[in-house]
Amino acid sequence: MQARLIHPQTVKIASKDAASTLMDDGAKEPVLQIARATAWAIKAQVSFAAQTKPSARATGIGVTGAGYLIILKRDLAALGKTITFGDKITEIAGETVQFFVDEVTNVISYTGASQAYKVDFTDKTPTKGANG
Repeated sequence: MQARLIHPQTVKIASKDAASTLMDDGAKEPVLQIARATAWAIKAQVSFAAQTKPSARATGIGVTGAGYLIILKRDLAALGKTITFGDKITEIAGETVQFFVDEVTNVISYTGASQAYKVDFTDKTPTKGANG
């Protein structure tokens, strides 16, 4: 049995481009900003958090955007792409957004092997590892 998405939307993702990113050899992190490859599109099931907590920001009270995508592994394989922590989601269903991948986990196992990834995202720049 093949996994299917419910109400798939087109999502554009800009992967990190480590080869083009200027790195600080001593700190092992980007000097200015992570370089990103051209955004690529894939169909995904999109879910946004039902509630988000207000937080204090320099511009006043802000609401954090968060949610997850379900992406089929066979679709990623067909594109020859991978998705990892810190990749940037630039568009969901034709709307420009700025979300960052927080975590990628295996989901949907009908045949004993995972058929999809759950990609958690938030609107905050990742802080784990080398400056996302």
